Amino acid sequence: MKVSTDRILTTHIGSLPRPQEVFDFLFAQDRGDSYDPVAFEDALARAVAV
Repeated sequence: MKVSTDRILTTHIGSLPRPQEVFDFLFAQDRGDSYDPVAFEDALARAVAV
């Protein structure tokens, strides 16, 4: 476990904000629906570039 005497160490909890397009791909994956993996990767790249 990391400790610090000069700052508070934290992690995020829950879901990070994401564009609707990425959200839709993730739900399609969870449901087992077909989706374009190349389009999914492109959507993820755009989302993290913002």
